[in-house]
Amino acid sequence: MDALLPGKLAYVFYVSVVDAAILSVIALLWFRHSVRALMRSASAPASLADVTGAIAPPAAAAAQTSLSSPAALSFALFESAPSAPDVRLDTASEGPLRRRLTIAYALGAVAYSLVMTAFQLVGEDPALPFVAWLARVWVNAWPLLPSLVALLVADRRSTLRLALLYLLIGVAAEFGTTLAGQLSRGTLNAAPITNLYWMVASLVLTIYAPLVLIVISGWRRIRSVMPIALAGVIVFGFALLAFGSAMISMLDRESVRSSIVAASTLTSVRVVYYGLFLIASLPVGWLAWRLLRWIANGFERKRFSDVQLIVDCWWMIVAAEQASLLSTTRGYIGVVAGLAAFAAYRVVVAVMLRHAPGDRSPRRLLLLRVFGYQQRTEKLFDRVAQAWRFEGPVQLIAGVDLASRTATPGAILRLLSGSLRQQYIANAADIQARIAQLDGVPDRDGRFRINNVYCHDDTWRGALTALLEASDCVLMDLRGFSARNQGCVFELEQLLLRVPLASVVLVVDDGTDLRLLGQTLTQSWTRAFGSVAGTLSLVFIQARAANHLASLMSRLKGLGTPDRIVAGDALALARTM
Repeated sequence: MDALLPGKLAYVFYVSVVDAAILSVIALLWFRHSVRALMRSASAPASLADVTGAIAPPAAAAAQTSLSSPAALSFALFESAPSAPDVRLDTASEGPLRRRLTIAYALGAVAYSLVMTAFQLVGEDPALPFVAWLARVWVNAWPLLPSLVALLVADRRSTLRLALLYLLIGVAAEFGTTLAGQLSRGTLNAAPITNLYWMVASLVLTIYAPLVLIVISGWRRIRSVMPIALAGVIVFGFALLAFGSAMISMLDRESVRSSIVAASTLTSVRVVYYGLFLIASLPVGWLAWRLLRWIANGFERKRFSDVQLIVDCWWMIVAAEQASLLSTTRGYIGVVAGLAAFAAYRVVVAVMLRHAPGDRSPRRLLLLRVFGYQQRTEKLFDRVAQAWRFEGPVQLIAGVDLASRTATPGAILRLLSGSLRQQYIANAADIQARIAQLDGVPDRDGRFRINNVYCHDDTWRGALTALLEASDCVLMDLRGFSARNQGCVFELEQLLLRVPLASVVLVVDDGTDLRLLGQTLTQSWTRAFGSVAGTLSLVFIQARAANHLASLMSRLKGLGTPDRIVAGDALALARTM
C-alpha cells in the first residue's frame, strides 16, 4: 500500500466522476445527432397504404359511434390547478408499490451503513459508546434520501418532507438513546444536546463532497448515460493507478530498469512509458467493454430498472468516496470496506425485490407531442410520464427532444458499435413485429419500461397507427401547436379514429393555436362520425404551475371535473370567456 499515496484513490475517483459526466454529455450529443439523422432519413421503399394503414379500424369506430346524442364534438376544459396545497401524483393503487420500494431501500441503506460503520469504528481505542455507533450508522445511511427521491419520483415538497423525516428520525433516536442512558445511570447533563450537534455536523462533513458528485451524476440531461460512462471510466482510472504502481515496483528490478533505460535511449522516457501504458490498455479496454455489455444485458433481462441503475450508481459513488478516504489510514482495508458495504446494500435490495409485483393490469400510455420544445417536453416527461410508470409502460416515437431521458444502456452501446440503425423500423412489414416486442412487464421495482419506437421519416406514420392500437390511453402535448405542425394534424386525425375519446387527454397552453386545433378536430370528427356526440378533454397548463401537472395526471386516470364544456367552434374563444 506504500505506493498508494494518501488521497491518490480519492483523486482518481473524483476525476473519474467528472470525466464520466463530460463523456456522458458527449455521448448524448452524439446520440441526439444520430437520432436526428436517422429520423430524417428514408428506409426501404414502401407503398403509401402500407405506411399509413387503414383509414379507421372497425373496433375503434364502433367505440366512438356508440354515443347516440346528435351533437357535434365538444371539449371539456380543465383550466384550474387543484386548490389543495398538497397534490399527490400517485394513487391508492400505487401505495403498496411505493411502500415496498421504501422498505427495500431503507433496509439496503441500513445494511450498507452497518458494514461501513463497522469498518470505520471497530478497533477504536478507547471503544466508542453505543450512541456514537448509532450516530455513525445514521450518518452513513444518508444516500437513502436521494435514492427515494429518484425511485418515488418525488417533487420538491415531497423531497423536503423526506429530508425532514430522515432528520427527525436521527435526532429522536440519538436524543432518546442518550437521555435514556443518562436516566438509567441517574445523571443528567448537556450530552443529549451536544451529541445532536456533533451528529449533524458529522452528517454535513460526510455528505458535502459525495452529494456534489451525486448532483453532477444525477443531472437529468446525462443521468441515463452516467452509470455506464462512470463504470468504464473508473476501470480505466484505477487501471492507470495500478499501472503506475506496477511500474514503480518493476523499476526496483535491475533487469527491468536496464531494459527501460535502453529503450528510452532509442526514443524517449515518455514514449516508453506511454507505449507500455497503451499496451496495458488493450486488456483494460476489453474488460471495460465487457463490463458495459454486462450492465446492458442486465438491463435487457430486467434484473434492474433504469432508475435502479442510476440509484446504484449513486451508492457506488458514496461507497467509493468513503473507501478512498478510509484507505488513507487503513490501507487496502478501506477498499475492502467500500466493496463490502456496497455489496451488502445491493444484496439486501435484490433479495427484497427479487420478484416483480404480479397481478397487475397495466395501462399503456402513449405520449405524443409537438417536436421542437425540448426543455418543456422534458419537464412534462419527468413529472408525468415517469410517475405514470407505476401504472403501466410509457410508449412514444423516439425523438431528439427526449433523447437524454430515454437513452438506454443498450442503445448507447449500439451507438458506440455503429449498429444504432438496427433499432429503427426498416419498412412497413417490420412495424407489427416491433410493436409486438414492446415491453409490458414491470421491473423488479414495480416500474414499467419506457417503450421507445425508432422510426425513419417514411415509417413513423405506420408506427403511429400501430402504437395507437397498442395503447390504452393517450397524452398529446399540443403546446405550441400551429399550422407548421402538419405531422400533429395527421396524429390528431388518427387519434380520433382509433382511440376512445375518454382515453385521450390533450395538453394546451396560451401558445396553442386553438382556432386551428378546434377546426382540425371538428372537421376530422365530422368526416368520420358525422353528428355523433363526443367530448374530448383539454388541460390548460401554465408555464410555472406545478399543480397543473398534478391535474393532468389525475385527468389521465379519469379523475377531476371540467371547469366548463365548449363546442368545437367556440374553442378559439375559450381563453377569453
